[in-house]
Amino acid sequence: MNVTYMKAPQKGSTLTAESRETNRTRRTASYYIEVKNEKDLIAVCQALVYVKGQAIPFLEE
Repeated sequence: MNVTYMKAPQKGSTLTAESRETNRTRRTASYYIEVKNEKDLIAVCQALVYVKGQAIPFLEE
């Protein structure tokens, strides 16, 4: 995971993260994530994850 902090958020501001899957294979996936407050880009992240083929308990529907 590589995180780049662009700007410090204001105290009390609400942060929102949006992610996008940029690539997926049978074993790995990569994601691009942006964290924003009401008007500014706060941080960006690139993440590589391993695909295990098992459900994540808190995401089960």
